[in-house]
Amino acid sequence: FISAQNNFPYINTYEAGNPTVHQINAAIKLFSVLQQLNVKINERNELNFWGWYTNADRQIPPVMSQPYDAQTQYDYSVRTMASWQGVFKKWKLKANSAYLHDWMRYKDPNALLDETYLTHALRNNFEGSYLFPFNLSWKCELNYDHEWANISQYGAVKTRNVLGLKSYADYYFLNGFKIRGGFREDLVDKQLSAFSPELAFNY
Repeated sequence: FISAQNNFPYINTYEAGNPTVHQINAAIKLFSVLQQLNVKINERNELNFWGWYTNADRQIPPVMSQPYDAQTQYDYSVRTMASWQGVFKKWKLKANSAYLHDWMRYKDPNALLDETYLTHALRNNFEGSYLFPFNLSWKCELNYDHEWANISQYGAVKTRNVLGLKSYADYYFLNGFKIRGGFREDLVDKQLSAFSPELAFNY
């Protein structure tokens, strides 16, 4: 928990005589909670859970050339994620699923603004990798994101779906060298993005 007035003194070089004044409209209150839980089921399976919550009340200070301002921002966010990973012979599998929620209200009485923003996102990631006996490993990642937002400027609820596929192989040789080759392709609301090949060399 953080609470501060932030009314510190400073020299205002914008005004004649460079007077020392105190910052106004800069107070903040912030409350946040983080919880993490890790469960090792056995030697080959592990579960992880995370949860974040933040709630903030922020005053937005004016610039030096503006004698008074009363802009404020209220917001809270929720972040949750679950993860599982397991090993089966030479296969290593991992799955992540996260839900993100944000709410924000911005007020500026001078500009007659009072806007509210609401967003949600569901993000999923699945990974699988296989280790071959001849210094070669292969990995494949599949991502699916669903996002929706309710913002006054949009005029309606907007949604977006992103489906992504990434696949690459690593070859190790000569005690420290590695060559990687692969590709990535995304499908954004039924429209394919540019095909992205990858070729890398590491030591």
